[in-house]
Amino acid sequence: MIFRELRRSDAQQISHEMQLNFAQELELQGWDPEHFQTILDRSFGFPAGWVLTFLRVVRRPPVHLLVAEEGGRIVGTTFLFLQRTHGYIAAVMTDPSFRGRGIASTLLSRAEEACRRRGRTWAVLDVLTHNKVARDLYLKRGYRPLRVQHWLTRSLAQRREAFQPAAPEVRAMDKQDLSSLLELYRAQQPPEVREILAPERSLLAPPNYLQSVMAASSAAWCTGTRGSPSGYVRATFTTPKEAGNLGAPLFQPRATPVEREGLLETALGWLAASGARTVICEVPHYSVDALQMLRDAGFEERWTMDTLALKLDRS
Repeated sequence: MIFRELRRSDAQQISHEMQLNFAQELELQGWDPEHFQTILDRSFGFPAGWVLTFLRVVRRPPVHLLVAEEGGRIVGTTFLFLQRTHGYIAAVMTDPSFRGRGIASTLLSRAEEACRRRGRTWAVLDVLTHNKVARDLYLKRGYRPLRVQHWLTRSLAQRREAFQPAAPEVRAMDKQDLSSLLELYRAQQPPEVREILAPERSLLAPPNYLQSVMAASSAAWCTGTRGSPSGYVRATFTTPKEAGNLGAPLFQPRATPVEREGLLETALGWLAASGARTVICEVPHYSVDALQMLRDAGFEERWTMDTLALKLDRS
C-alpha cells in the first residue's frame, strides 16, 4: 500500500470513489462528476497550482490531498485544510472492497500528524449523524462532539432573468462591515466552539482564487448602516452543481422582521437568477433564530451532521 499526495491524473478515480462514499451528499448538491476533472485541473494550474507548489517547496502548504494507492488503484483518500487554529479533515473515504484494512485510520493519522507539524492544536471533521460506522471510528480515535449542523433545503422558483434586492433596506456587504460581523459571529458561538472554530474574515469574504478554482460565484448583503450592520447573509453558486448554498443568516437583536425577510428573499432571488434549482443551508444548532426563520420560510431538514474535534498531543 502506497500513501501519497493527490495527482491530477487521479481525478477520474477520485470522482468514482466519491460517488461510492458520498452518494447522498452529491445527490443533494446536484454535482456533475464530469466537472471534477475541470476543478482539479484548476487546482494544479495557474495561479492556484503554482502557489501550492511553492508552498510545498517551503514546506508550508495550506492543503494536503492524501490518497492510498494499491496496484495503481486509488482505494482511499482524505483532504486536510489548515486553518489558523485547527486542521479541517474532509473526504475521508475508503473503497468498499478495501474496508476493514485500516486505510481510513492510516490516512487520518497522517492528516493529524501534518496538523501537529504545523503547530495546530486541534483536528476537526464532520460526519453524518446517522453514519454510525464512521462516527464510531472517529470517537474511538478520541474525537469528541463539538456542534451539530442542520442541513436544510428548499426548492427555488423558476430561474429569474434579472436580479435586484428584495427590499430597500438591503445593500451589498461592505469591507467596513467585516469587523462587526465577525464579532456578531463570535458572540453567537458557545465558548467551546469559539475556542476551536474562531471565525476568520475568509468565512465572510472567501478568497477570489478559491472561488475561481471551484468555478463559484458568491454575493453577500447586509442591512443597517455601514460598519454597524444589523443583519447579514451570503449566497454561493458553483457551476458544476444544481444546488446553491446559503450561509446561515446573522442578525443583531435589533434587526426588524422586514430586514430579516428582505435579506433572505434577496439571497434566494440571487441564487435563482444564477441558475440554482434548490438551495442548501447549513445551520449550527446554537443559531436558534436562523433555524426557526428558515423553517418558517419553507426550508426542510434533510439530515444533521456532527462536527467532531480532537485535541492533538504536542509531544
